[in-house]
Amino acid sequence: MITNASVLQNVWSPINISGSSSLCNSSSSYFIDAPPSGETISWSTSNNITRLSSQGANPCTFNAVSSNIVGNGRITAVITINGNTFTIDKDIWVGKPQLYTYDENGNETTSGKVVTVSAGTAVTFEAYCYDSTATLDWDVTPSTANYSISGNSCTVMATTEFISIVAKANNECGEYMMLNTLSGTSGGGFPLNVNVYPNPASITINIEMLSIAKLSQDEIYNKIQLYDNLMNLKKQFKVKGNYSTIDVSNLKRGFYYLRLKSNKNVYTKQILIEK
Repeated sequence: MITNASVLQNVWSPINISGSSSLCNSSSSYFIDAPPSGETISWSTSNNITRLSSQGANPCTFNAVSSNIVGNGRITAVITINGNTFTIDKDIWVGKPQLYTYDENGNETTSGKVVTVSAGTAVTFEAYCYDSTATLDWDVTPSTANYSISGNSCTVMATTEFISIVAKANNECGEYMMLNTLSGTSGGGFPLNVNVYPNPASITINIEMLSIAKLSQDEIYNKIQLYDNLMNLKKQFKVKGNYSTIDVSNLKRGFYYLRLKSNKNVYTKQILIEK
């Protein structure tokens, strides 16, 4: 919003705040371009940004409130010249970029999708970034998967293999990833004879094999793995008997991926850990 803009039009042009569009853990300077003499500047901030320089400084140095902050911020300068005042805003993205997609109800979510469909079905995954300056890329594993990428979407052909589809966003502050998973019906989901509970979990996750003797074609469960949302392996152990327990009391809140491996298939299930 500019007050008495007609008076200032011939005094000062252009009118803007210069500086990076992303604010990271280290401090950054922002300034008013070529101000005329006699002006005073009052800086203010909102949403995750703090001022480090003295009030009125030009340039003025700002920093993120916390290294863990991710989100929108704003720097505001109120300039006074010859009794006339006007306000300039600059929107800033604070921290690493953050990705989001849409759930089955059309609502924004920052959690990736776990999809199980018939093998041979093409599934499209989408990812969008709150930071408009960030670049978006996709990483599909294994590399033998059949897929195509088009900007904010990645279409993958389901097979009996477990496929991870990772959307990656980068800005000046670093990288943010969102994991999606895809598997065919003959190797995806969890078999009916395997019960996983509770979900959500906070202390332990129980995996109960309800009828090992009835596994088709001599399929044998042999390994259980737990991955976090960025596909970092957090827990792993061999299957012994028909009942296993995973201690998750030391894990942070969030979505995790439980993988059950057999001599024939790999199954995956999304788990929410609450604290």
